[in-house]
Amino acid sequence: MSGIRDITDIHQYIEEARCLRNSMIILAAKDTLGYELDSSVAAELRTLGIRKDLSNKHWRGYLYICNEADQVAEVMGECDQSVAYSGEIDGHAIRVKSAPWNDGNAAEIMIDGKDYAVNQRGINIVIFDKKQDSVMDTVCFDTHSKDFACTREADINIRNRWSLKNILPDKIEVRIFFEGEVHLWNAYRSLVEAFRLDRRFHACVVIINPPNYGTAEDKIALVENDGCEIISFSASDLENADILISAPVDQMGSWMKNHKMAIAIPLSLVKICADTRQHFESFLRAGVDIDYYIFDRLMYEEIAGSGIVNEKLVKLGNPKFDGIYNALNKPRTLPEQWSKLKGKRIYLWTTDHVYKSGNVTFDLYAKQIFHYFEENQECALIFRPHPIYFQELMRDHVWTKEDIAAFRQYFKASANMVWDEYPDYSLSYSLADAILLDVNCGILVSALTIRKPMCILRRFDGRACEIYHPDLAARLYMAQDTDECMDFLNMVRDGKDVKKEMREEAFAKYIGDFDGRNGQRIKDFIAEKYFEKYGG
Repeated sequence: MSGIRDITDIHQYIEEARCLRNSMIILAAKDTLGYELDSSVAAELRTLGIRKDLSNKHWRGYLYICNEADQVAEVMGECDQSVAYSGEIDGHAIRVKSAPWNDGNAAEIMIDGKDYAVNQRGINIVIFDKKQDSVMDTVCFDTHSKDFACTREADINIRNRWSLKNILPDKIEVRIFFEGEVHLWNAYRSLVEAFRLDRRFHACVVIINPPNYGTAEDKIALVENDGCEIISFSASDLENADILISAPVDQMGSWMKNHKMAIAIPLSLVKICADTRQHFESFLRAGVDIDYYIFDRLMYEEIAGSGIVNEKLVKLGNPKFDGIYNALNKPRTLPEQWSKLKGKRIYLWTTDHVYKSGNVTFDLYAKQIFHYFEENQECALIFRPHPIYFQELMRDHVWTKEDIAAFRQYFKASANMVWDEYPDYSLSYSLADAILLDVNCGILVSALTIRKPMCILRRFDGRACEIYHPDLAARLYMAQDTDECMDFLNMVRDGKDVKKEMREEAFAKYIGDFDGRNGQRIKDFIAEKYFEKYGG
């Protein structure tokens, strides 16, 4: 029966294991039982004496111990919950632990004080031959991958020997997580580029979180088009990385713990609520020990003003500003379908998302704004809703695919309006003569960089939300109804701008460095702190 050591197919392995005699079989999951562990594979595993249904049990701790034909223990945790067993079986001290991704991410199968688990993602199995009084096999099947990849200790040793880290000259390994939507690449691009051009570092982009719109392939194409390296999400790789950089989100998991350096860079330029302390504390929900939080000027000043000041909080510019700077300072090439904007006064209308909130105003202003541009052909409109906005309408069956198609056709047929669906807003910013926006949207900050008139649209149906950044909002134009919105459009059309000086004050106060080098400065800061701590 020792031939089981040569089996790499999970189905054949289960068949062979269930025929063993005088043996103890111990299972422990690491990371997750996996999306690929379906009902058919779960049924095969039950032939080993397993009683629980293991299908669709993503991110749960699980362990199973069978001594010959007798089940000794079978424990499954809740989502993100570890499970453990400790006891004596036939004179052997047995200790088993299964920890999912967000609760330790480890598998431990100890027999008489020695850990035999391969400790890889999926189901780790140790078979103890009681007659020979020794371990017959230790293996892991990755039940989160379609091929149920089989790994033994020898495989890990080979991978380690042949890893590029052991072959190429030593570099500091940096992993930058590209989370969320396609358009958020502008929040990472210049930082990744800065690390890529520094020969001391080997920086890779890790794409996580399926986007609400677009695909993972869209995100990959953007990264590869900029010449940046992508690496698959791998627990073993992240465990060996030196510097991890992520947005501070609730999904931030155990992979951000216990590394040489962990950096959080908020993607949002504005608060998620009026209370600054509550906003900042939302970053800490994951319980991850971050070395440094890097904020742009507005958020840093408000957090510091609320009394939260420590060495972990750093005031630097946001990498988002670099893409805008580059767009404003290089020759513009209009897409063919945008040529109808040439020679016109161009307005950019942006929206936030969460369409039911008191912050989003599209439903109140749309008819009048579109009518204005139909009537004023000397003006042009670039409409750029938050990419998630129409996904929400589709999700809640407010709009249909047919509605989206008809709306898109409206812009296509227009002589002076376009719908901007490009991955980021840099092109629109470079063309805009004025901006319409919602009050608590990140555009409130990022659009300051183009130094053009900005008008905040407020709800006038009794559902207007609180203004989270009142000092900044007061320096911009504000429309409390459609008439005031039309007044703003006419003012810009006529070349007037009575709040220019106040807006310039806001730029100086809240933007700080605007030179296309924020990513470089952040990289330099991280490198300085890393070498201070670890030398080199």
